Amino acid sequence: MNADDRRLLTRNIILVIIIGMAIRLIVGTFLKYNFDSYHWALILSNIQSGEGLYDVAGYYYPPVWGYLLGVFSEISTFMGLDAFGDKFTELLYTEIDMVMFGHMAFTTTPLFNFAYTTFLTISDLLVAYMIFWIIREYFGDGRKARVGFTAYFLGIYIIAVCTVGGMFDTFSALITLVSVCLLMKNKDFLAGMMFAMAVLLKLFPGFLILLIIAYLYKKGQDEWKNRLGRFIIGCVLCTIIIMVPQIIDGTVVDSFSFILSRAGQSVESYKVIVKYGAMLLYVGIMILEIIISRTFFRKEHKDIDKEFIWFAFMSLAVVSLCPGTPQYIILMTPFLIIAACCYYKDFWKPFIFQMLGTTLFQLSPLSMELTTATMYTDLMSFDTWSVLYSFFENEVFGFTLFDVWGFFGGVLQYLGTLITMLVLVRLYGLIPKSIRQNKYPPKELEE
Repeated sequence: MNADDRRLLTRNIILVIIIGMAIRLIVGTFLKYNFDSYHWALILSNIQSGEGLYDVAGYYYPPVWGYLLGVFSEISTFMGLDAFGDKFTELLYTEIDMVMFGHMAFTTTPLFNFAYTTFLTISDLLVAYMIFWIIREYFGDGRKARVGFTAYFLGIYIIAVCTVGGMFDTFSALITLVSVCLLMKNKDFLAGMMFAMAVLLKLFPGFLILLIIAYLYKKGQDEWKNRLGRFIIGCVLCTIIIMVPQIIDGTVVDSFSFILSRAGQSVESYKVIVKYGAMLLYVGIMILEIIISRTFFRKEHKDIDKEFIWFAFMSLAVVSLCPGTPQYIILMTPFLIIAACCYYKDFWKPFIFQMLGTTLFQLSPLSMELTTATMYTDLMSFDTWSVLYSFFENEVFGFTLFDVWGFFGGVLQYLGTLITMLVLVRLYGLIPKSIRQNKYPPKELEE
C-alpha cells in the first residue's frame, strides 16, 4: 500500500469532516434535548461556584464525566459563556408529563448549545479517527479505513444521540478504543489507566475485562503476568486518582448514586416478571461474556490483534442485548463499523437498522428538543411549539404519539442488535471448521 492510500485527509474526507461538523454545530445549536442539557448546565454552575460535584444536587454519575465537564467549563469561560439557560414559566406545565423522557421548563441558550456541541464534536472526530487508524494499522486498507471514518462521523444516530440528545457516550467509545489500542501496542500501564477511566465514565466497558485478561495471556505467555500486573496497577492508580476527591469529601456512595437509583427504580416501577426477566438477561449476558473470553483463550491465533478486535466487538454486541435508551448503542458502534468494513459486510445491515431506530428513538421527544429554537430565536413561535407539543401528547387508546414514536424507534434499534447477533450465530454456525483450523478471518469474512 502506497503512502497516498494510507492518508486520512483526502479531498473526500475533508468534505466529510466539513459536512459532519457543519451538521453538528448548526443542528446542535438550536436542537437540544433540554432535560439532560439542564443537568449539565447545573453541574457546570456547581463547578464554577466552587462546589464539589456532589455538594449540590444535580450530578448522579461517577466522577469522570464531572471532570470532563470541568474541562468544558474552562472552554466555556474562555468563550465568555456566563449564562447557560433560563427556566420559562410558559413551559412549567410540561414538567408534569414524565413519560419515556423527562420534560423540563429549563432551556439552554444557543451559545451554550454551540459550545457544548463543539466539545462533543471533538470527541466524535477523535473516535472516527481511531476507527480509521485501527483499520489502516491492522488491516492495511486505507480505503476501508476512510469508509469507517465516514460511517461514524456522518452516522445520523451518532449526531442524534450525542449532538441533539447531548449524551456523552462518545467519550466512552473514545476512551475504550484508546485502551484497546494501547493494549495492542503493549502499553499495558497506560491501557489500564484508560480502561479504569472508561469504566468509571460508563460501566459497560467493564464487560471486556475477562477478554482482556485472556488476550494478555495469549499474546505473551512468557510475560503475561508482568503485563497483567502493569495493567492492574494502571487501573488501580487511575481509580485512586479519580476517586480521591470523593474519598476526602465522603461522597463515594454519591458517586455511584445513578446506578443505585436506577436499580431502585427498577424494583419499584416494574412488575416482578419484568424485574426478574432483566436480572436473568444480565446473567445470560455474563455467561455469554465468559464463553466468548474462554473461546478466545482456547484458540490458537494466527493474528491475535485482529482477533482481539473481533472478539471485543462480539463482547460489546452481547452487552447491547440488554435493551436500553439510544446512547447505550454508541459504545459498540465503532467496533460494529470495523467488523462491517473488515470482517463481514453483512454487519452493515444491523448498522442501518440501529441508525434508523436509534435516531427515531432519540428524536421522539422532538417538542422538548425544540425549546431552545422556540424560546431564544424566531425560528419557531411559541404558539406553533404548543400545537406541536399538544399533538405529541394527545392520547389514542391510552398511548401518545410520543410513546408510539419512541416505541417504534426502540424496536428498530433492538432489531439491529438482534440482527447483529443473528449474523454472528450464522457465521459460527456455517464455518465452525474454519474457526477451529485458525483460518482467521474465515474466507467468508475476507470477501
